[in-house]
Amino acid sequence: MALALGIGEEGCPPEEKQFSEFAESLPFSAMADYIASHEPMSDLHRFVDHGDWWSQVHRMRRWPEGLLVAGDALCRFNPIYAQGLTVGALHARALATTLGRGGGARDYHRRAARAGMTPWLMASSSDLMWDGGKGAGLPARLSHWHLGRVITRMSEDADLFRRFALVQHMLSGPATLSTPRVLWRLARRPGSPVQRQR
Repeated sequence: MALALGIGEEGCPPEEKQFSEFAESLPFSAMADYIASHEPMSDLHRFVDHGDWWSQVHRMRRWPEGLLVAGDALCRFNPIYAQGLTVGALHARALATTLGRGGGARDYHRRAARAGMTPWLMASSSDLMWDGGKGAGLPARLSHWHLGRVITRMSEDADLFRRFALVQHMLSGPATLSTPRVLWRLARRPGSPVQRQR
């Protein structure tokens, strides 16, 4: 799968030829080379609505006991982060735990909210930067700057890419990208020798 993202005025191209040109304009040639050497298996699909929303069911004082909300109906994420299915699975696990302990709808919704808090903070703070950071607070701007450094460097640092993948796929927490070792490597000038790890 080849996925291209556009931010702000730099929207993703809707046509296949423009998609290839977009890939060729990137600072790294790996994506353009991959697209040029493979035949597409399907048509190109474009998605432009990246809005997040979270129904705060767990905060409601009254709620029908037999009604439970899960998955995208409870919390929807920008699909570029690929978190929706994982959060849906976390909701299913929260339901299993609730049923196993004899809890009700309120217990489940509280567990589901705790399960979705970290991915929600990751997605919503990143999305604040899609319009150039207007209205974003200092924590969100620092987080976006840090993530930008990680993304820029991980193409030449296998360990950094592994850490990013673990966080992206929710197998590890965001702190994985903020250890002293990682921060020291990110502080080095671009092009400085970085030890590769397999």
